[in-house]
Amino acid sequence: MRSSRRSVLLGSVLALVLSGGFVTVAHATVPAITSLSVAPGGTWTTEGGQQLIIYGTGLTGATSIQFGLTSNATVVLSTFACPTGTGSAGCFTVNSDLQITVLTPGHPQSTADVTVTTPGGTSSTSSADQMMWVASPPKAVSLSVHSGSPGSRITVAPADGQQELSAYDFTTRVDFVPASGPTISVSTHPCPSPAPAAGCYQESADLDILTAPTTGFTFGTIYDVKVTTAGGTSPVNPSTDQFTFVTSFSPQSVGAPQVAVTPDGSTQLVFWKSTATNQLAEAWYTGYWNGPVGFPQLGALSSTPGVAVTKDGSTQLVFWQGPSGHLMEAWYTGVWNGPLDITNTYLGGHGILGSAPSVTTTKDGTQLVFWRGTDGHLAEAWFSGTWHGPVDFTTLGSLTSAPSSTITADGSTQLVFFQGSDGRLTEDWFTGVWNGPARFGAVSSQPSVAVTPDGSTQLVFYKSAAGHLLESWYTGTWNGPVDFTTTAFGGTGLLTSSPSATVTVDGSTQIVFWQGSGNTLWEGWYAGGAWHGPVNYSG
Repeated sequence: MRSSRRSVLLGSVLALVLSGGFVTVAHATVPAITSLSVAPGGTWTTEGGQQLIIYGTGLTGATSIQFGLTSNATVVLSTFACPTGTGSAGCFTVNSDLQITVLTPGHPQSTADVTVTTPGGTSSTSSADQMMWVASPPKAVSLSVHSGSPGSRITVAPADGQQELSAYDFTTRVDFVPASGPTISVSTHPCPSPAPAAGCYQESADLDILTAPTTGFTFGTIYDVKVTTAGGTSPVNPSTDQFTFVTSFSPQSVGAPQVAVTPDGSTQLVFWKSTATNQLAEAWYTGYWNGPVGFPQLGALSSTPGVAVTKDGSTQLVFWQGPSGHLMEAWYTGVWNGPLDITNTYLGGHGILGSAPSVTTTKDGTQLVFWRGTDGHLAEAWFSGTWHGPVDFTTLGSLTSAPSSTITADGSTQLVFFQGSDGRLTEDWFTGVWNGPARFGAVSSQPSVAVTPDGSTQLVFYKSAAGHLLESWYTGTWNGPVDFTTTAFGGTGLLTSSPSATVTVDGSTQIVFWQGSGNTLWEGWYAGGAWHGPVNYSG
Protein backbone atom coordinates (compact mmCIF):
# COMPACT_ATOMS: atom_id res chain seq x y z
CA MET A 1 0.00 0.00 0.00
CA ARG A 2 1.31 3.38 -0.85
CA SER A 3 1.53 5.78 2.05
CA SER A 4 0.50 9.40 1.85
CA ARG A 5 2.00 12.23 3.91
CA ARG A 6 1.06 15.81 4.46
CA SER A 7 2.24 18.45 6.94
CA VAL A 8 -0.02 20.73 8.92
CA LEU A 9 1.39 23.78 10.76
CA LEU A 10 -0.69 24.64 13.81
CA GLY A 11 0.80 27.58 15.69
CA SER A 12 4.13 26.41 17.04
CA VAL A 13 3.28 22.70 16.64
CA LEU A 14 4.18 20.78 13.50
CA ALA A 15 1.87 17.77 13.07
CA LEU A 16 3.14 14.97 10.85
CA VAL A 17 0.53 12.56 9.56
CA LEU A 18 2.06 9.16 8.83
CA SER A 19 -0.10 6.24 7.69
CA GLY A 20 -3.10 7.62 9.47
CA GLY A 21 -1.10 8.34 12.71
CA PHE A 22 -0.01 11.70 14.17
CA VAL A 23 3.41 12.62 15.57
CA THR A 24 3.80 16.10 17.11
CA VAL A 25 7.06 17.96 17.59
CA ALA A 26 7.05 21.09 19.84
CA HIS A 27 9.11 24.11 18.84
CA ALA A 28 9.95 26.41 21.79
CA THR A 29 9.70 30.08 20.94
CA VAL A 30 12.86 32.17 21.03
CA PRO A 31 12.24 34.98 23.55
CA ALA A 32 12.27 38.62 22.53
CA ILE A 33 12.42 41.77 24.68
CA THR A 34 10.29 44.68 23.51
CA SER A 35 10.89 47.14 26.38
CA LEU A 36 12.03 47.59 29.98
CA SER A 37 10.24 49.48 32.74
CA VAL A 38 11.74 52.84 33.68
CA ALA A 39 13.55 52.98 37.02
CA PRO A 40 12.30 55.34 39.73
CA GLY A 41 13.83 58.69 38.90
CA GLY A 42 15.01 57.22 35.61
CA THR A 43 18.16 55.77 37.20
CA TRP A 44 19.30 52.19 37.75
CA THR A 45 21.81 52.08 40.62
CA THR A 46 24.85 49.84 40.88
CA GLU A 47 23.59 48.82 44.34
CA GLY A 48 20.75 46.86 42.76
CA GLY A 49 17.57 46.00 44.62
CA GLN A 50 15.26 47.96 42.29
CA GLN A 51 12.20 46.52 40.60
CA LEU A 52 12.55 46.02 36.85
CA ILE A 53 9.80 44.73 34.55
CA ILE A 54 10.83 43.08 31.29
CA TYR A 55 8.19 43.13 28.55
CA GLY A 56 8.42 40.86 25.53
CA THR A 57 7.25 37.61 23.98
CA GLY A 58 8.12 33.99 24.57
CA LEU A 59 9.25 34.63 28.15
CA THR A 60 7.60 31.54 29.66
CA GLY A 61 10.11 29.08 31.09
CA ALA A 62 12.90 31.62 31.50
CA THR A 63 15.91 29.98 33.13
CA SER A 64 18.26 32.96 33.42
CA ILE A 65 18.57 36.65 32.81
CA GLN A 66 21.87 38.18 31.76
CA PHE A 67 22.82 41.78 32.53
CA GLY A 68 25.60 42.55 30.07
CA LEU A 69 27.58 40.12 27.97
CA THR A 70 31.09 41.14 29.05
CA SER A 71 33.46 39.82 31.69
CA ASN A 72 31.62 42.10 34.15
CA ALA A 73 28.26 40.49 33.42
CA THR A 74 25.99 39.85 36.35
CA VAL A 75 23.82 36.80 35.65
CA VAL A 76 20.77 35.76 37.65
CA LEU A 77 20.72 31.99 37.39
CA SER A 78 17.51 30.84 39.05
CA THR A 79 13.83 31.68 39.12
CA PHE A 80 12.28 32.30 42.52
CA ALA A 81 9.83 34.65 44.17
CA CYS A 82 11.55 37.95 44.90
CA PRO A 83 11.72 38.96 48.58
CA THR A 84 10.17 42.20 49.74
CA GLY A 85 12.53 45.14 50.18
CA THR A 86 15.99 46.04 48.95
CA GLY A 87 18.60 43.43 48.06
CA SER A 88 21.58 43.19 45.76
CA ALA A 89 21.67 39.46 44.96
CA GLY A 90 19.04 39.65 42.22
CA CYS A 91 16.02 37.46 41.56
CA PHE A 92 13.19 37.22 39.07
CA THR A 93 9.66 35.90 38.73
CA VAL A 94 8.05 34.97 35.39
CA ASN A 95 4.59 36.53 35.47
CA SER A 96 3.45 35.44 32.01
CA ASP A 97 4.67 34.80 28.50
CA LEU A 98 4.78 38.59 28.10
CA GLN A 99 6.26 39.81 31.38
CA ILE A 100 9.00 39.11 33.96
CA THR A 101 9.48 40.99 37.24
CA VAL A 102 13.10 41.37 38.37
CA LEU A 103 14.77 42.62 41.57
CA THR A 104 17.95 43.97 40.03
CA PRO A 105 21.34 42.63 41.10
CA GLY A 106 24.34 44.81 41.81
CA HIS A 107 26.17 45.72 38.61
CA PRO A 108 29.21 47.85 37.70
CA GLN A 109 28.50 51.31 36.31
CA SER A 110 27.98 50.79 32.58
CA THR A 111 25.40 50.46 29.85
CA ALA A 112 24.38 46.83 29.56
CA ASP A 113 22.09 44.77 27.34
CA VAL A 114 19.54 42.65 29.18
CA THR A 115 18.88 39.24 27.66
CA VAL A 116 16.53 36.42 28.62
CA THR A 117 17.27 32.73 28.15
CA THR A 118 14.53 30.10 27.83
CA PRO A 119 14.58 26.54 26.41
CA GLY A 120 14.01 28.20 23.04
CA GLY A 121 17.22 30.21 23.18
CA THR A 122 18.46 33.64 24.23
CA SER A 123 16.88 36.90 23.14
CA SER A 124 18.75 39.06 20.65
CA THR A 125 20.10 42.40 21.80
CA SER A 126 18.58 45.68 20.73
CA SER A 127 18.14 49.27 21.90
CA ALA A 128 14.93 48.17 23.66
CA ASP A 129 16.81 46.03 26.19
CA GLN A 130 19.55 48.42 27.28
CA MET A 131 19.98 49.60 30.88
CA MET A 132 22.32 52.31 32.15
CA TRP A 133 23.67 51.57 35.62
CA VAL A 134 24.74 54.60 37.68
CA ALA A 135 26.85 54.48 40.84
CA SER A 136 25.68 56.49 43.84
CA PRO A 137 28.29 58.68 45.53
CA PRO A 138 29.92 56.69 48.36
CA LYS A 139 29.16 57.78 51.91
CA ALA A 140 31.60 58.94 54.56
CA VAL A 141 33.78 56.25 56.11
CA SER A 142 33.88 54.69 59.57
CA LEU A 143 36.88 52.53 60.51
CA SER A 144 36.88 49.52 62.85
CA VAL A 145 40.26 50.64 64.26
CA HIS A 146 41.86 54.07 64.25
CA SER A 147 45.50 53.23 64.85
CA GLY A 148 47.74 50.26 64.28
CA SER A 149 50.84 48.78 62.75
CA PRO A 150 51.63 48.68 59.03
CA GLY A 151 49.50 45.99 57.39
CA SER A 152 46.71 46.32 59.98
CA ARG A 153 43.36 44.81 59.03
CA ILE A 154 40.70 47.52 58.95
CA THR A 155 36.99 47.19 58.22
CA VAL A 156 35.76 50.20 56.25
CA ALA A 157 32.04 50.78 56.82
CA PRO A 158 29.64 53.68 56.16
CA ALA A 159 29.66 56.23 58.99
CA ASP A 160 25.85 56.45 59.03
CA GLY A 161 25.53 52.72 59.66
CA GLN A 162 23.34 52.16 56.59
CA GLN A 163 25.39 49.29 55.23
CA GLU A 164 23.16 48.12 52.39
CA LEU A 165 22.98 51.62 50.85
CA SER A 166 26.64 52.44 51.43
CA ALA A 167 27.50 52.45 47.70
CA TYR A 168 30.86 50.77 48.46
CA ASP A 169 30.07 48.15 45.82
CA PHE A 170 32.66 48.09 43.05
CA THR A 171 35.26 50.09 44.98
CA THR A 172 38.16 51.11 42.76
CA ARG A 173 40.52 52.68 45.32
CA VAL A 174 40.96 53.37 49.04
CA ASP A 175 43.08 56.42 49.92
CA PHE A 176 44.93 57.46 53.07
CA VAL A 177 44.92 61.24 52.85
CA PRO A 178 47.07 63.35 55.25
CA ALA A 179 46.54 67.04 56.00
CA SER A 180 49.75 67.61 54.05
CA GLY A 181 52.05 65.31 52.16
CA PRO A 182 51.49 62.46 49.69
CA THR A 183 48.30 60.40 49.58
CA ILE A 184 48.72 56.63 49.88
CA SER A 185 46.42 54.72 47.52
CA VAL A 186 45.40 51.08 47.90
CA SER A 187 43.99 49.68 44.66
CA THR A 188 44.93 46.00 44.74
CA HIS A 189 41.71 43.93 44.74
CA PRO A 190 40.93 41.29 45.76
CA CYS A 191 43.51 40.50 48.44
CA PRO A 192 45.70 37.56 47.46
CA SER A 193 47.00 35.26 50.16
CA PRO A 194 49.29 36.33 51.67
CA ALA A 195 48.44 40.00 51.21
CA PRO A 196 51.02 42.05 49.28
CA ALA A 197 53.20 44.55 51.14
CA ALA A 198 51.55 47.43 49.27
CA GLY A 199 48.17 46.67 50.85
CA CYS A 200 44.90 45.49 49.34
CA TYR A 201 41.18 45.46 49.95
CA GLN A 202 38.42 42.88 49.80
CA GLU A 203 34.74 43.72 49.25
CA SER A 204 32.34 41.99 51.63
CA ALA A 205 28.62 42.74 51.93
CA ASP A 206 28.98 46.41 50.93
CA LEU A 207 32.00 46.80 53.24
CA ASP A 208 35.68 47.01 52.34
CA ILE A 209 38.04 44.84 54.38
CA LEU A 210 41.33 46.69 54.05
CA THR A 211 44.89 45.55 54.65
CA ALA A 212 46.72 48.79 55.36
CA PRO A 213 49.85 49.57 53.34
CA THR A 214 53.30 48.85 54.74
CA THR A 215 55.21 51.53 52.83
CA GLY A 216 54.82 55.19 51.87
CA PHE A 217 53.37 56.51 55.14
CA THR A 218 54.73 58.58 58.01
CA PHE A 219 54.42 57.19 61.55
CA GLY A 220 52.30 59.38 63.81
CA THR A 221 50.62 61.22 60.93
CA ILE A 222 46.81 61.28 60.95
CA TYR A 223 45.29 60.07 57.68
CA ASP A 224 41.68 60.46 56.56
CA VAL A 225 40.54 57.27 54.81
CA LYS A 226 38.39 57.78 51.71
CA VAL A 227 36.72 55.28 49.35
CA THR A 228 36.45 55.85 45.60
CA THR A 229 33.89 54.11 43.39
CA ALA A 230 32.48 54.88 39.96
CA GLY A 231 30.11 57.24 41.77
CA GLY A 232 32.87 59.42 43.18
CA THR A 233 34.92 59.68 46.38
CA SER A 234 33.56 59.60 49.93
CA PRO A 235 33.57 62.88 51.88
CA VAL A 236 35.88 63.39 54.85
CA ASN A 237 34.41 62.71 58.30
CA PRO A 238 37.27 63.25 60.80
CA SER A 239 35.37 61.81 63.77
CA THR A 240 35.12 58.36 62.14
CA ASP A 241 37.57 58.02 59.23
CA GLN A 242 40.99 58.82 60.71
CA PHE A 243 43.83 56.30 61.02
CA THR A 244 47.33 56.68 62.47
CA PHE A 245 50.25 54.32 61.87
CA VAL A 246 52.06 53.55 65.13
CA THR A 247 55.68 52.45 65.37
CA SER A 248 55.43 49.97 68.21
CA PHE A 249 53.08 47.70 70.10
CA SER A 250 52.93 48.60 73.78
CA PRO A 251 49.62 47.78 75.48
CA GLN A 252 49.09 49.31 78.90
CA SER A 253 46.58 48.79 81.74
CA VAL A 254 46.21 45.14 80.75
CA GLY A 255 43.88 42.95 82.79
CA ALA A 256 43.98 39.15 82.74
CA PRO A 257 44.25 38.37 78.99
CA GLN A 258 42.27 35.72 77.12
CA VAL A 259 43.62 34.25 73.87
CA ALA A 260 42.07 32.50 70.86
CA VAL A 261 43.38 31.53 67.41
CA THR A 262 41.40 31.65 64.17
CA PRO A 263 40.80 28.23 62.53
CA ASP A 264 43.03 29.09 59.56
CA GLY A 265 45.90 29.83 61.97
CA SER A 266 46.44 33.30 60.53
CA THR A 267 45.52 35.37 63.58
CA GLN A 268 46.02 35.30 67.35
CA LEU A 269 43.35 37.29 69.20
CA VAL A 270 44.00 38.58 72.72
CA PHE A 271 41.25 40.33 74.71
CA TRP A 272 41.33 41.80 78.22
CA LYS A 273 39.48 44.14 80.54
CA SER A 274 41.38 47.40 80.84
CA THR A 275 42.44 48.11 84.41
CA ALA A 276 42.12 51.83 83.64
CA THR A 277 38.64 51.96 82.10
CA ASN A 278 37.09 48.51 82.81
CA GLN A 279 36.32 48.39 79.08
CA LEU A 280 37.07 45.61 76.64
CA ALA A 281 40.39 45.90 74.77
CA GLU A 282 41.92 43.79 72.01
CA ALA A 283 45.21 43.20 70.27
CA TRP A 284 45.78 40.73 67.44
CA TYR A 285 48.79 39.18 65.77
CA THR A 286 48.96 38.55 62.00
CA GLY A 287 52.73 38.24 61.65
CA TYR A 288 53.01 41.53 63.54
CA TRP A 289 50.98 43.01 66.37
CA ASN A 290 47.95 45.22 65.73
CA GLY A 291 46.20 47.46 68.23
CA PRO A 292 45.49 47.62 71.01
CA VAL A 293 41.95 48.81 70.39
CA GLY A 294 39.38 49.74 73.02
CA PHE A 295 35.61 49.21 72.74
CA PRO A 296 33.89 51.93 74.79
CA GLN A 297 30.65 51.27 72.91
CA LEU A 298 30.32 47.94 74.77
CA GLY A 299 30.22 49.51 78.23
CA ALA A 300 32.04 48.44 81.39
CA LEU A 301 32.96 44.82 82.15
CA SER A 302 32.62 43.31 85.61
CA SER A 303 34.92 40.37 84.83
CA THR A 304 37.64 39.07 82.57
CA PRO A 305 36.16 38.34 79.11
CA GLY A 306 35.70 34.83 77.76
CA VAL A 307 36.60 34.51 74.08
CA ALA A 308 36.28 32.01 71.24
CA VAL A 309 36.10 31.82 67.45
CA THR A 310 33.49 29.75 65.61
CA LYS A 311 34.90 26.68 63.86
CA ASP A 312 34.24 28.18 60.42
CA GLY A 313 36.18 31.31 61.41
CA SER A 314 33.32 33.65 60.56
CA THR A 315 32.66 35.03 64.03
CA GLN A 316 34.64 36.13 67.07
CA LEU A 317 32.68 35.73 70.32
CA VAL A 318 33.29 37.67 73.52
CA PHE A 319 31.28 37.06 76.72
CA TRP A 320 31.62 38.76 80.10
CA GLN A 321 29.90 39.40 83.39
CA GLY A 322 27.98 42.64 83.13
CA PRO A 323 25.83 44.73 85.46
CA SER A 324 23.94 42.77 88.14
CA GLY A 325 25.89 39.63 87.22
CA HIS A 326 24.22 39.28 83.82
CA LEU A 327 25.80 37.35 80.97
CA MET A 328 26.73 39.82 78.20
CA GLU A 329 27.93 39.18 74.65
CA ALA A 330 29.48 41.03 71.74
CA TRP A 331 30.48 39.39 68.46
CA TYR A 332 32.52 40.34 65.41
CA THR A 333 31.47 39.40 61.85
CA GLY A 334 33.44 42.05 59.98
CA VAL A 335 31.81 44.66 62.19
CA TRP A 336 31.21 44.56 65.94
CA ASN A 337 27.72 43.72 67.18
CA GLY A 338 26.27 44.11 70.68
CA PRO A 339 26.41 44.36 73.56
CA LEU A 340 23.54 41.93 74.19
CA ASP A 341 22.23 41.07 77.65
CA ILE A 342 21.76 37.29 77.33
CA THR A 343 20.48 36.89 80.90
CA ASN A 344 17.66 39.40 80.45
CA THR A 345 16.81 38.70 76.84
CA TYR A 346 17.00 34.90 76.67
CA LEU A 347 17.53 33.33 80.11
CA GLY A 348 14.58 34.88 81.91
CA GLY A 349 16.81 36.66 84.40
CA HIS A 350 18.11 33.34 85.77
CA GLY A 351 21.66 32.06 86.18
CA ILE A 352 23.34 35.13 87.67
CA LEU A 353 27.11 34.98 87.21
CA GLY A 354 29.51 34.78 90.13
CA SER A 355 32.61 34.69 87.91
CA ALA A 356 33.91 35.38 84.44
CA PRO A 357 32.34 33.12 81.79
CA SER A 358 34.23 30.63 79.62
CA VAL A 359 33.06 29.94 76.07
CA THR A 360 33.85 27.22 73.55
CA THR A 361 32.26 26.30 70.21
CA THR A 362 31.41 22.95 68.64
CA LYS A 363 31.79 21.79 65.05
CA ASP A 364 28.07 22.30 64.40
CA GLY A 365 28.24 25.92 65.54
CA THR A 366 26.86 25.52 69.06
CA GLN A 367 28.22 28.00 71.61
CA LEU A 368 28.77 26.58 75.12
CA VAL A 369 29.13 29.09 77.97
CA PHE A 370 30.11 28.03 81.51
CA TRP A 371 30.47 30.06 84.71
CA ARG A 372 30.50 29.79 88.48
CA GLY A 373 27.10 30.66 89.88
CA THR A 374 26.61 32.82 92.95
CA ASP A 375 26.04 29.55 94.87
CA GLY A 376 29.49 28.26 93.82
CA HIS A 377 28.03 25.66 91.44
CA LEU A 378 29.01 25.13 87.81
CA ALA A 379 26.39 26.65 85.49
CA GLU A 380 25.92 26.48 81.72
CA ALA A 381 23.87 28.04 78.95
CA TRP A 382 24.24 27.15 75.28
CA PHE A 383 23.23 28.59 71.93
CA SER A 384 22.25 26.34 69.02
CA GLY A 385 20.07 28.68 67.00
CA THR A 386 18.27 29.64 70.21
CA TRP A 387 19.51 29.97 73.78
CA HIS A 388 19.00 27.12 76.27
CA GLY A 389 19.45 26.97 80.04
CA PRO A 390 20.80 28.02 82.37
CA VAL A 391 21.55 24.65 84.03
CA ASP A 392 22.93 24.38 87.59
CA PHE A 393 25.21 21.32 87.95
CA THR A 394 24.91 20.78 91.69
CA THR A 395 26.69 17.41 91.66
CA LEU A 396 29.82 18.44 89.74
CA GLY A 397 31.74 20.07 92.56
CA SER A 398 31.99 23.48 94.15
CA LEU A 399 34.03 26.20 92.42
CA THR A 400 36.19 28.92 93.93
CA SER A 401 37.45 30.14 90.53
CA ALA A 402 35.94 30.77 87.15
CA PRO A 403 35.83 27.63 84.98
CA SER A 404 37.91 27.03 81.84
CA SER A 405 36.31 24.98 79.09
CA THR A 406 37.24 23.44 75.76
CA ILE A 407 36.14 20.61 73.48
CA THR A 408 38.10 17.89 71.69
CA ALA A 409 38.55 18.34 67.94
CA ASP A 410 36.27 15.40 67.14
CA GLY A 411 33.54 16.91 69.33
CA SER A 412 33.25 13.84 71.52
CA THR A 413 34.23 15.38 74.85
CA GLN A 414 33.64 18.69 76.60
CA LEU A 415 36.22 19.48 79.31
CA VAL A 416 35.74 21.91 82.18
CA PHE A 417 38.51 22.64 84.72
CA PHE A 418 38.42 24.90 87.79
CA GLN A 419 39.84 25.45 91.23
CA GLY A 420 37.62 23.55 93.64
CA SER A 421 36.51 24.64 97.09
CA ASP A 422 39.33 22.51 98.53
CA GLY A 423 41.93 24.47 96.51
CA ARG A 424 42.61 21.56 94.15
CA LEU A 425 42.53 21.37 90.38
CA THR A 426 39.14 19.84 89.52
CA GLU A 427 37.75 18.49 86.26
CA ASP A 428 34.29 17.65 84.93
CA TRP A 429 33.81 16.22 81.46
CA PHE A 430 30.86 15.50 79.20
CA THR A 431 30.72 12.48 76.85
CA GLY A 432 26.97 12.33 76.40
CA VAL A 433 26.64 12.31 80.18
CA TRP A 434 28.50 14.38 82.74
CA ASN A 435 31.42 12.80 84.59
CA GLY A 436 33.30 14.02 87.65
CA PRO A 437 34.35 15.79 89.62
CA ALA A 438 37.92 14.45 89.46
CA ARG A 439 40.39 16.17 91.79
CA PHE A 440 44.15 16.63 91.39
CA GLY A 441 46.86 18.75 93.07
CA ALA A 442 46.59 22.20 94.61
CA VAL A 443 46.30 25.29 92.38
CA SER A 444 46.38 28.99 93.22
CA SER A 445 44.31 30.36 90.32
CA GLN A 446 41.76 29.62 87.67
CA PRO A 447 43.32 27.02 85.33
CA SER A 448 43.34 27.31 81.53
CA VAL A 449 42.73 24.19 79.46
CA ALA A 450 43.52 23.44 75.82
CA VAL A 451 43.52 20.22 73.77
CA THR A 452 45.88 19.30 70.93
CA PRO A 453 44.12 19.00 67.54
CA ASP A 454 44.68 15.24 67.40
CA GLY A 455 42.94 14.86 70.77
CA SER A 456 45.89 13.02 72.30
CA THR A 457 46.79 15.56 74.97
CA GLN A 458 44.96 17.79 77.41
CA LEU A 459 47.06 20.77 78.51
CA VAL A 460 46.25 22.58 81.77
CA PHE A 461 48.14 25.74 82.77
CA TYR A 462 47.79 27.60 86.07
CA LYS A 463 49.56 30.04 88.37
CA SER A 464 51.39 28.90 91.48
CA ALA A 465 51.26 30.75 94.79
CA ALA A 466 54.66 32.25 93.90
CA GLY A 467 53.36 33.53 90.53
CA HIS A 468 55.06 30.83 88.44
CA LEU A 469 53.59 29.31 85.29
CA LEU A 470 52.78 25.64 85.92
CA GLU A 471 51.49 22.96 83.58
CA SER A 472 49.99 19.51 83.97
CA TRP A 473 49.03 17.41 80.95
CA TYR A 474 47.05 14.26 80.28
CA THR A 475 48.03 11.64 77.68
CA GLY A 476 46.08 8.71 79.10
CA THR A 477 47.74 9.37 82.46
CA TRP A 478 48.45 12.67 84.18
CA ASN A 479 51.91 14.23 84.01
CA GLY A 480 53.46 17.15 85.90
CA PRO A 481 53.16 19.71 87.21
CA VAL A 482 56.20 21.38 85.66
CA ASP A 483 57.28 24.88 86.68
CA PHE A 484 58.17 26.65 83.42
CA THR A 485 58.99 29.96 85.09
CA THR A 486 61.89 28.18 86.79
CA THR A 487 62.88 25.62 84.15
CA ALA A 488 62.35 27.61 80.93
CA PHE A 489 62.05 31.31 81.75
CA GLY A 490 64.90 31.80 84.20
CA GLY A 491 62.56 33.08 86.89
CA THR A 492 61.35 36.06 84.82
CA GLY A 493 57.82 37.03 83.85
CA LEU A 494 55.99 36.33 87.09
CA LEU A 495 52.23 35.99 86.71
CA THR A 496 49.84 38.38 88.42
CA SER A 497 46.77 36.80 86.78
CA SER A 498 45.58 33.40 85.71
CA PRO A 499 47.17 32.33 82.41
CA SER A 500 45.24 31.82 79.17
CA ALA A 501 46.39 29.10 76.78
CA THR A 502 45.56 27.78 73.33
CA VAL A 503 47.10 25.52 70.66
CA THR A 504 47.47 26.42 66.98
CA VAL A 505 45.30 24.47 64.57
CA ASP A 506 48.25 22.51 63.19
CA GLY A 507 49.30 21.52 66.72
CA SER A 508 52.77 22.96 66.28
CA THR A 509 52.61 25.71 68.90
CA GLN A 510 51.27 26.12 72.42
CA ILE A 511 50.58 29.78 73.24
CA VAL A 512 50.21 31.18 76.78
CA PHE A 513 49.42 34.79 77.76
CA TRP A 514 49.23 36.35 81.21
CA GLN A 515 49.22 39.63 83.07
CA GLY A 516 52.55 40.62 84.62
CA SER A 517 53.55 43.17 87.22
CA GLY A 518 52.28 46.68 86.49
CA ASN A 519 49.34 45.42 84.40
CA THR A 520 51.60 44.36 81.53
CA LEU A 521 50.99 41.82 78.76
CA TRP A 522 53.28 38.77 78.65
CA GLU A 523 53.58 35.72 76.40
CA GLY A 524 55.45 32.44 76.38
CA TRP A 525 55.12 29.84 73.63
CA TYR A 526 56.20 26.27 73.00
CA ALA A 527 57.33 25.37 69.46
CA GLY A 528 59.95 23.14 67.92
CA GLY A 529 60.34 21.16 71.14
CA ALA A 530 61.33 24.16 73.27
CA TRP A 531 59.80 27.05 75.21
CA HIS A 532 60.36 30.62 74.00
CA GLY A 533 60.05 33.91 75.86
CA PRO A 534 58.68 35.20 78.06
CA VAL A 535 58.10 38.46 76.18
CA ASN A 536 56.81 41.60 77.88
CA TYR A 537 54.90 43.46 75.17
CA SER A 538 54.23 46.42 77.45
CA GLY A 539 57.87 47.08 78.29
